[in-house]
Amino acid sequence: MAWVTERRDVLSGLFFLLTILLYLAAADADGAPRRRLLVGSVTAYALALLSKSIVMTLPLVLLLLDVYPLGRLQLRRGMWREATTRALLREKLPYSRSASPGPSCPIGPSRRSTS
Repeated sequence: MAWVTERRDVLSGLFFLLTILLYLAAADADGAPRRRLLVGSVTAYALALLSKSIVMTLPLVLLLLDVYPLGRLQLRRGMWREATTRALLREKLPYSRSASPGPSCPIGPSRRSTS
């Protein structure tokens, strides 16, 4: 019976990996297929967040993937002024917006149960 309680770990891991796979596929695609893959990636990320809140770190993982192995983001002085860097950061906004209500979710139920 113990495996039933760990279902959320497996589910969040599945959606976490699916998010990364769709993001990597979107990095190679162009046009409409790229948008569809990014929407699928953000959707998988939202499902991962619903299963377990530990996946809130995924936008940082995606930035690290942009540095290595994708090589789309070069770490150097003044890189934040470049249009390509800003475009990559704008690409991560839907992920960050999905994660923003996450820290407040565990607090809400605990406040209601204590009063």
